Amino acid sequence: MAALSARLSVSMCFVWLGIVLLSQVFAYASVVSATAIPDKATGRGKNPPDAVVLWTNYSYQEEKPRMALPLLQGKHAIPGSHPWQASIQMEIAGSRKIHACGATLIKPCWVITAAHCVNDSAQTSSLKIQLGKNNLYRKEPSTEQVLDVGQIIIHQAFRKVNDSLYNDIALIKLNGTCATETKFVKTLPLAEEAFPPGMACQISGWGKTELGIYSYRRLLEGTVKLINRTTCMEPQVYGDHLDDKMMCAGDLSGTSADACQGDSGGPLTCERNGQRYLYGIISWGRSCGKVNKPGVYIIIPKYLDWIRAHMQ
Repeated sequence: MAALSARLSVSMCFVWLGIVLLSQVFAYASVVSATAIPDKATGRGKNPPDAVVLWTNYSYQEEKPRMALPLLQGKHAIPGSHPWQASIQMEIAGSRKIHACGATLIKPCWVITAAHCVNDSAQTSSLKIQLGKNNLYRKEPSTEQVLDVGQIIIHQAFRKVNDSLYNDIALIKLNGTCATETKFVKTLPLAEEAFPPGMACQISGWGKTELGIYSYRRLLEGTVKLINRTTCMEPQVYGDHLDDKMMCAGDLSGTSADACQGDSGGPLTCERNGQRYLYGIISWGRSCGKVNKPGVYIIIPKYLDWIRAHMQ
């Protein structure tokens, strides 16, 4: 009987210890979830204050700010393999900055991103643009450039309608020092012509993975195929939510790479004759990596006149 009592006492100790450990795990999880800010509609953009759940406080519900790479079948990018990739950093808690959305360097003094990423940014002083980064959790003095934001130009017709984002494009002009091109920081040409359906293109970002966590630590990349417009507009996909300035890319089975929260505003690049071009901007989607819900992207060639007019 004494031996039985001793065993029960030991068992109760283990039960008590388990409860304490679980309570700590749930407490930590609550803190982590409380820091994340909703981003895009699933605008796929911001992160803890960003998105996707998306970046600027533009709070969308479950839209995918994009880039779920494991991104759904994504992989860690080699440093310098996406030298045009930028991180929009938002100030929180005083001087602390945190990744909100992706962006692309298109000229030494200009980056382009999704409008929903910066639509709620009242002060340009609260934003920074980081270039040449691979790991956002550590200093990379030999490659990184941290630049100030001088002006934000949001498309005049940007709007959200029934959880879809229209004209989701914005330009950011850097203030003072512009980017210096190096092996790890380069501008990316804008695509002027359409790429055909079925073309394999690349997306990249620091957004959520299929495990529901942000990849901040390392830049991720993934390959997606452009999907023809007829398929994208089928009722079970996006129907009439897409206009002629949007496209979808990925896999209808939900098994290929996909953008997710924290990836919004980042690039979709396609290659022609050995040269990569910015063909799309990660914009929105319904959840991440879901069947019949590929990522939705802004089509760059459709906005060339607007881009050039505002960069003059």
